[in-house]
Amino acid sequence: MTKQTSDLYMFNHLVHQWQSGTDEARDKMVQIVYREVENIASSILRRNAQYRSLVTCELANEAFIKLFLSDDIKVNDRAHLLALCARSMRFIVIDKTRQRMATKNQGYMVTLHTGDTSTMDEDVSVLALEAALLRLQEIDQQRADIVEMRYFGGMTYEEIAEVTGQSVSTVKRSWVATRAWLKDWLENEH
Repeated sequence: MTKQTSDLYMFNHLVHQWQSGTDEARDKMVQIVYREVENIASSILRRNAQYRSLVTCELANEAFIKLFLSDDIKVNDRAHLLALCARSMRFIVIDKTRQRMATKNQGYMVTLHTGDTSTMDEDVSVLALEAALLRLQEIDQQRADIVEMRYFGGMTYEEIAEVTGQSVSTVKRSWVATRAWLKDWLENEH
């Protein structure tokens, strides 16, 4: 058994222990993935200058708190936990944007990083992106999840494939098509 397989087995065992009511297992899970969640938070904050008042560990901690305070959270494995953290951070960033807009009456621009070197990243309003994601969820929840994991979670195609159960090539094709849809929607709707 390889170390990676062993680590995956151990993490999945902790997931089952935690969901059976063992808080100690939850704490061990957090210790294992905390650095990755901090990296996701750092990436989000680095790409969005308007959140300079947020600290990486603050965003990561807030994501964990939101997740673990939820009564109906169901975690399948490490990649799924990272995807849930990405979703939680998405909502935190959106809430903070709305709060700032309410006090300052202004919108903020974010860069929609694709990780694809063949295309240029585009600046869009974080609230426009949220509106586009909400519309996309109505049309195709799976593609909206891919955007959420890729943009807010900074997850790789491989990690997204693991969470969704799709092949890496299917995830890549979905990302390309979804990115084109988002670009069109953002240009024509906002």
